[in-house]
Amino acid sequence: MSFEHNETMILLTDLKHMGFSEKLIDELLPAPELKVNPRRPGGPRMRLWHEDDVREAMKTDAYQSRLPVWLKRHNAGKKAAAARKRAVEAREDEERAATRELLDRLVKEITPPKILKRGELRRRALESRHAWAAYKGAPYDDPLSCDDEETIERWMVNYVRHEMMDYDAAVEQFHGEGSFDAAREYREAVLRAIAKAYPYLAEACISAELRRWDMDARIDYFMKHFRDGDEYDPESTLVREFLYYLETDALDQLFPDAFGEARPKE
Repeated sequence: MSFEHNETMILLTDLKHMGFSEKLIDELLPAPELKVNPRRPGGPRMRLWHEDDVREAMKTDAYQSRLPVWLKRHNAGKKAAAARKRAVEAREDEERAATRELLDRLVKEITPPKILKRGELRRRALESRHAWAAYKGAPYDDPLSCDDEETIERWMVNYVRHEMMDYDAAVEQFHGEGSFDAAREYREAVLRAIAKAYPYLAEACISAELRRWDMDARIDYFMKHFRDGDEYDPESTLVREFLYYLETDALDQLFPDAFGEARPKE
C-alpha cells in the first residue's frame, strides 16, 4: 500500500502512537513549535514537529532499536484491552438478558386501568395538569377552559398512565444495559392497554407513542454521531502509514533492520 508524502506538522500524540518516548523525542528531534490549541485556547500550547524531521528520526538506530520492545508492549496492551472488552461485553449481555426477562414479566403483569366516565376522567386529568403546572411555577388560570381536545386527551392519557396504573414504579426497575429500549417497550405496552380500555383515547395513545419515538430517535442519532468516538484519525500521512503497518502486523516492512528474526510475536 502506498502513501503519498504530504508534509504536515505532527502532534505529540502522533509521536506516542508511533513508539516515541519523551526521551527519544528530546534526543532525536529539534525543539517543537508551540501553537495555541484551537479547541482549548486557554490550555497548554500544542507541541508540533515537522514531518520530515520525524521521518529522519525514524531512520536512526536509536529509534529502530526501541521498536521491537515497544511493539511487544503495544501488543500486550492490545491483548489486555481486548480481554477487558470481552469481559465488559459478557457483563452487558447478562444485563440485557436480565432486563429482557424483567420486561417480559412486567408486561404480563400490566393491569387494565379502571374505567371512568369520560367527564370524570377529563375533570381529573385537568385538575392533575393544573396541579403539575402550579408545582412547576406556571399555573393555569382556569384549566377547565382549555378547548384544545387533542391536548386534553393527551393529558387524559398521561393521567391514566401515571395516576391509575403502576407505570412509574415499573419503569424505575429498569437499570443497566438494555434498560432504555425496555422502558420504551414497556411504555408502548401500557399505552396499548390504555387504548384498549378507553377506545376514544386510542388516537391520543398512538400520537404519544410516535411523539416519544421521534424523541428517542433523535437521542439515538446524537449518541451515535456526536459523542466522542474511540477511533484515532491523525492528519499526518506519515502517522497514517505507520498505523496502517502496525495494525496489519507488518512493521517489519517499514523497518526491516529493526526486526528480522527477533521480531516480537503476539
